[in-house]
Amino acid sequence: MAGGDAWVALSLQTHLQDWGWRLVFHFSNSGLIFRRYSQLDFENRFGTWNRRSRSHGKGGLYQPKTHEIAVPQTSWRAAILHHELGHVLDRMLSAHKASISTNFWHGFAPTRQGFLSDYAASHPQEYLAVCIEAFLSYPSQALWLERNDPGMHAFLTALFELSGEDW
Repeated sequence: MAGGDAWVALSLQTHLQDWGWRLVFHFSNSGLIFRRYSQLDFENRFGTWNRRSRSHGKGGLYQPKTHEIAVPQTSWRAAILHHELGHVLDRMLSAHKASISTNFWHGFAPTRQGFLSDYAASHPQEYLAVCIEAFLSYPSQALWLERNDPGMHAFLTALFELSGEDW
């Protein structure tokens, strides 16, 4: 794993198997960087949350150009990591100019009974990231996905069953 905050890297490696992210770990060997910032430094570097432009999330952000996940120290927890790794996975699985999250957004629409949250409904990329966060971090929301968004639930179940295998 290239670069980043040593505490974040150790935390990630310690909990990676528990969180079911071996697949992303293997992808991330290409140079994914994890950094924690003080709240003030985070705001100075990335601005403040702007819901209208969705410039970054309150808890963290993924910067595709630098392949970095940035999180304020006060927000560091598994759910934030799962959400931001959802953006990484979206980027890595997407073809040039075609987002896999957009394909899921439209492809699962016929069987989806609404969205998990308003934030998930705001954009295809957030839809995928919020669903991954919910699936891995919150059992009651994973159950909601199973009942109300069966296509996404089936995809995530298959993905993380595959990533849990020893390679």
